[in-house]
Amino acid sequence: MDGVRLGLDISARQRHARVFNLGDRKDPCARTPAIILLDDDVNLPENIAPFICSRIDDNLPPSFLIKGRAALCPPFDNFSPEWEFIQGHVYPPSLSDTDGKSNGSITPILSLSLQRMMHDSNIVDIEHPSIIVITDAIQLSSRSREFVEAMLTVRETFPSSLIWCPGLSGPDNIAFLTWLGVDLHDLSRTRQAHAAGALLTSNGPRKINLELEGELTFELQINQWKNEISTIRDSINNFNLRELVEKRILNYPKSVEQLRHHDYLVYERKMKSSARHVSKERILQCNSPLIRTDPIIMEWSNKISKYYTPHKTRQKLLILLPCSARKPYRNSKSHRRFSQDIGNVLATEISVTSPLGLVPRELEELWPASNYDIPVTGHWDAEEKLIVTNALSGILKRVNFELIINHSGFSLGSEFCGINVIETTNDNFSEEIQKAKKELNLENETPKTKRMIEYHTISNWNYGNSNWLDGSKLVGKGPHWKIEKSGKPFARWNHLNSSFSFSKASLPVLAETNTLPFAKIKLPENWNGDVFGPMIVSFDENIRVGDVVLLFDEKDVLIGSGIAQAPAWEWNHGCGRLAKIRHRL
Repeated sequence: MDGVRLGLDISARQRHARVFNLGDRKDPCARTPAIILLDDDVNLPENIAPFICSRIDDNLPPSFLIKGRAALCPPFDNFSPEWEFIQGHVYPPSLSDTDGKSNGSITPILSLSLQRMMHDSNIVDIEHPSIIVITDAIQLSSRSREFVEAMLTVRETFPSSLIWCPGLSGPDNIAFLTWLGVDLHDLSRTRQAHAAGALLTSNGPRKINLELEGELTFELQINQWKNEISTIRDSINNFNLRELVEKRILNYPKSVEQLRHHDYLVYERKMKSSARHVSKERILQCNSPLIRTDPIIMEWSNKISKYYTPHKTRQKLLILLPCSARKPYRNSKSHRRFSQDIGNVLATEISVTSPLGLVPRELEELWPASNYDIPVTGHWDAEEKLIVTNALSGILKRVNFELIINHSGFSLGSEFCGINVIETTNDNFSEEIQKAKKELNLENETPKTKRMIEYHTISNWNYGNSNWLDGSKLVGKGPHWKIEKSGKPFARWNHLNSSFSFSKASLPVLAETNTLPFAKIKLPENWNGDVFGPMIVSFDENIRVGDVVLLFDEKDVLIGSGIAQAPAWEWNHGCGRLAKIRHRL
């Protein structure tokens, strides 16, 4: 048996979905999602089907041989790998509590079932396998929560392994399976559909249209795979796989059920796969009600309800505003007009929107509030109303505002949570603001003070504290303020990805105040590159894509910082670049 590992690199990722490059990283011969051929399958190009799996005996449990159809393993001078594995006994998921013996292979191919995951201690702390075969995938998929939980656990435990669910994939569900982290797929369901005279498409099986498509051929079936795999790879590269998944899961109620379970599980696991900072070109499309269970949306609305607290100087007057098509809202014509009417008065401004619920002015530059789009009808359904009122009620439990001026168009009545509400229109908005300013004896604040309060709020939201800002001041001209401390440049706000760009001088203070996530690495000789998996000694489990990560050596000496390219779960023996170096001390 060939014991070498696959040549793997990652060219694109979105949450748990990745595009792996297979083979030589300088000239990969295949990418995922990819097909693994079985006996008697049609011959396909190696760049879409880099593996073939054959049964090698008639024993029970059976043994199989997986061969590379291209040079996939170092030194990339011949076709490789060539691995045998034993499937092991496969118990149905209903017997997962049975402590039976599986006797399946472990490495380089791990034969895995739900029962084995629960009872086989031999698979704990094993060397990362190259391929993981989920042997009971078909049966397990009928138990939605157990299925997505198993896939999530396997994906996050073995970030550099390729996952295969035999017999489960088709052009109609490969997008969703890729979203769960599955990398390899086979043609079993396509062969079944073909035998039944049906074409298995991205929308499910259907009869062929003889007038337009001619006779049903297997080439037509393969074209469905090629088109969908190309679409998925492009979607991951452009960070819009979620939108594609929301379309495809409508093929089957079970898939909708599984996505909802997956969303809640990811949210409960503290969003380990989500990004915190993204480029301004990346847009979260909120075109379907399914987006409301997206962990990104749930995290935002729940944090607003449970944790957001306005600055102590802004706790008399609450002004509710409508959202705008242009993001951040402050750049829109309507919000510039609102700002002129409000002036520099000390008040809390919150925009009402769907599906996020509420977006405070201090946080509107953050993802996803600054990068989402939604069709606007002016109608609020029952669930949207509940999201808004729950979030607002949560804030009002912590802050005793004296008055709410509601200019959002979202009806609250004349009183909400015991606080007087004044509904306004464009005709009387400015007048009511001035009246409230006089009655509540509200003072004004300078633009510089206003921006510093926003920086404190953003830091508390992202990092849990803003202690690093103590003793700092803003210099320069707005809106591109610079943060200075002890006469030295400390940080500035990066409008391109809505994050703080920290100077080298700020790193010791950020370490002392436990502001940023960290990682401990072992330094190669003459190290001048980025951070890769073999260098990792330990890491913060809260790392998200785009985070600034403080880097320490094995003696706990701060040596610099990097920008995370992968979420925390990939830092556990993951492949590819994990962080791009920003500063060296």
